[in-house]
Amino acid sequence: VLPWICEGKSILHVGCVDSPITNVELNLHIRLDKVASHLVGVDPATETFNEIRPLLRNPDLFGEISEVGSEFFDYLLVPEVLEHIGNPSEFLRHLNSVNFRKAIFTVPDAFVCSDEHFEYREGNEMFYEAVHPDHNCWYTPYTLRSTLSKYTDWLLEEFYFIDMSTMVVCSKPARSDVKSETHQPGDS
Repeated sequence: VLPWICEGKSILHVGCVDSPITNVELNLHIRLDKVASHLVGVDPATETFNEIRPLLRNPDLFGEISEVGSEFFDYLLVPEVLEHIGNPSEFLRHLNSVNFRKAIFTVPDAFVCSDEHFEYREGNEMFYEAVHPDHNCWYTPYTLRSTLSKYTDWLLEEFYFIDMSTMVVCSKPARSDVKSETHQPGDS
């Protein structure tokens, strides 16, 4: 879905190397590079950049969001990243510093994943959870909406279920950097 949406667009892709399980044959950033007009990647796993850089037309890769600068992006993509973040308010504050039109987040959905990832065994009264070791939390559409609403002023436009994930499309509200002037009769 994401490569199709991103065709001909300028993209900032957060979590671009998909560490620690980078697979160049399935890597979303490499697929996006084939269709985006301009692509920039951000991932703290900078040691993995050398695996994907030779496969990219545009090897703009950064370890931190602050390194991106003031460049404008049509889309800020944050796929399957938010559940890894220990401090979502700080992370979202950093993302808000990026100049973008729309943001797309995906997270594994706790409800959709429940059949395959959660199990309660009555015999020994144990609850088992199969989860990626780097995940800090599970999201539902409600908790994703709540997190984004608490820590940003973005407009949450659309929610979707895609495979085992929830996807939300957001946009930044229009901002006016120029104060409007009030003219009094007789002013020139």
